[in-house]
Amino acid sequence: MKLRENVYLVGGGYMGMGISYVGDCHIYLLHDGNAGALIDAGYGFEPEQIMQNIRADGIDPDSVESLILTHCHGDHSGGAAWLMENLGLRAIVPGGTRAWLEEGDEDAINLTRARAAGRYPPDYRFQTFPVEREVGAGDRIAVGNLELEVFETPGHANPHNAYLLRDGSETFLFSGDLVFANGDVVLNFAPETSPWQLGNSLGQFRDFGLTGLFPGHHGISLKYGQQHIDAALAKFDTLTVPRNMMS
Repeated sequence: MKLRENVYLVGGGYMGMGISYVGDCHIYLLHDGNAGALIDAGYGFEPEQIMQNIRADGIDPDSVESLILTHCHGDHSGGAAWLMENLGLRAIVPGGTRAWLEEGDEDAINLTRARAAGRYPPDYRFQTFPVEREVGAGDRIAVGNLELEVFETPGHANPHNAYLLRDGSETFLFSGDLVFANGDVVLNFAPETSPWQLGNSLGQFRDFGLTGLFPGHHGISLKYGQQHIDAALAKFDTLTVPRNMMS
């Protein structure tokens, strides 16, 4: 599903467009016409649908070279192993998460607690994969002739990255689970979750003039991205927390 020049939505479950497995986050494809990268990987169930969606957009899956993760939660990283094996991708992940992903540390990625809470099936297990590169604040990721700038954005998870695409005068933020449409957030009852960190992470984008907001779930904004950031910041500015979608 083409969202704009060079950006496609190729996955998303019941909290999205319903074009892949029900539990999937939004899975984006950034592609310059010759080379591409996936942003996030979904749950790991029915991953063939993601490849079918790539083909349906007229893109050769073999031209996709990288997988970039915003964070390590299972609905964003669980499909990585299958996609990497079947598409020959290299993995680019937030700094400090390599060992978790390569060793399958389910405590570190909050899967143990989430599974016990019923967020994942009892038999769901994380599939490990090799990591090529860890990235952090200020790093750049080349995708063909396109470039993403890395922002460290802990709060929902830690570590957590957001990725900024500049296209002329326009800017587009792949925000993962940092912030959602209408300024909503997701704050889990977990050691890695911090409203204080979340507010500070969002503050990096104050008065940023974002064009588009491409979050990990729910609504996507092609034109009014800054308004959604500002809605969340307005709550933090009054020492309150934005609406928590987990409530």
